[in-house]
Amino acid sequence: MDNLFNEDITNEYAKASSCILQITQREPYLSGKGVIIAIIDSGIDFYLPEFLDSNGNTRILSIWDQTDNPRLYTQEQINEAIRLGRIEGSRIVPAEDISGHGTAVAAIAAGTISGVAPQAEILVIKLGSSGRNSFPLTTQLMRGINFAVNTGIERNMPVAVNISYGNTYGDHQGNSLLERFIDNASEIGRTSIVIGSGNEGISRGHISGTLNRRTELEMAVSDFETGLSIQLWKYYQDKYRITIVSPNGEMLDFDTFGSREAQIIKRRLENTDLMCFIGVPLPYNINQEIFIDMIPDLYIASGIWKIIIEP
Repeated sequence: MDNLFNEDITNEYAKASSCILQITQREPYLSGKGVIIAIIDSGIDFYLPEFLDSNGNTRILSIWDQTDNPRLYTQEQINEAIRLGRIEGSRIVPAEDISGHGTAVAAIAAGTISGVAPQAEILVIKLGSSGRNSFPLTTQLMRGINFAVNTGIERNMPVAVNISYGNTYGDHQGNSLLERFIDNASEIGRTSIVIGSGNEGISRGHISGTLNRRTELEMAVSDFETGLSIQLWKYYQDKYRITIVSPNGEMLDFDTFGSREAQIIKRRLENTDLMCFIGVPLPYNINQEIFIDMIPDLYIASGIWKIIIEP
């Protein structure tokens, strides 16, 4: 009982800090009624009371499971699975949330007990994966967004699409195909797309600036690192030479100009294979990407790695 009380206090404090209580417990008394909240994530545990109405029926419109055998589960099927219970119900709706991330996100956004919008309709898109133990494809995310937007149009309802899923890839200029797609999707129907800003905190995973002289960057790699990738983004017309130096002083250098086609340079430094991709402008992005993937036999050589950039 104490734990439940503490969780309730924490939840109310979080809502107050986010200015949620000011619009839900007084005018305009917003509850999410008449709105679809689409959760594009790892799925949902639809048996939980957080996603049931006062009659014990699901508030989930449908679940689109993009994994191994993509399938759409209707509200009627979800209700039948709930009535049968978890074991028997899994035969009707086998879609599970293995990580629990999607369930947590859905509960925060639209949970009956603790959610910000407890009367909203819920739409769930469980993202697939591009391979075993790998991440979803960009196209799967795009199809999920498209499904959510179209559902809102078909039902003549506003839809808020939540994407608490992603990485730090890209040049953060909003010019990638995915970013352009999201911009366009947000202009269709009555659509609002909300994307998490990440959990990086003060990890200082980025650095930027203007280089007009030789610049040396140091990167500390700890023991037992099984892989690492680095991205450099620059204006395509700017000419640089890049040198990568391992902790023991082995070097790889290459130029970022001189070719109209993308290049891949492979080299082994110490016990680590380096694959360097030198990109070219794309239809939606005129910047140049230099992607460095570090692939060790077992672990990357620990110590100080250096990246030297010479204009």
